[in-house]
Amino acid sequence: MLAELQKLAVLEFRGVGVDDNVLLKLSDQSRSAAVQVLDSDQYLIITRENMLRLMQEAKRNTTGARGCIEGACHIETAENIGADLVVSGTVVELDGTWVASMKLHDVSSAKLLAMEKIAAQTQVALLGEIEQGTRRLLESLVWDNAVWVSFSSKPRTQLSVNGRELCAQ
Repeated sequence: MLAELQKLAVLEFRGVGVDDNVLLKLSDQSRSAAVQVLDSDQYLIITRENMLRLMQEAKRNTTGARGCIEGACHIETAENIGADLVVSGTVVELDGTWVASMKLHDVSSAKLLAMEKIAAQTQVALLGEIEQGTRRLLESLVWDNAVWVSFSSKPRTQLSVNGRELCAQ
């Protein structure tokens, strides 16, 4: 008998003064990172299309995730679509810096499992940072011994382990 997969929903990010296309792209990139990070034998990432279908089946407002304040309706939304875990995100501009705050909740207990903040000077730059932020957010769900090493040479040479910059030139 196969073990039942844990279902993870990455809700649409929300924000004030943020282009809707940027919010959709942030959400998609976060989902993509979750697919890369989490073992497909243990986790099922619920797609946007499936979330909308499940919400319609539950006769709920499919834009409800954007109207959420705090984590309460994120949990309710995730319950309505049968998710075990939920990632939510908000984006704001603070003194010319774009900040994304992401949260990972266990749906059954509503327990906050992890939080991650990402900052960038532009919305486009924020898009480039969301993958590593999602990886850090989901670290608690993967093996304790897992290590992610990334090397990048654009726009500058950078070496990171588990999303934390070790050196840069």
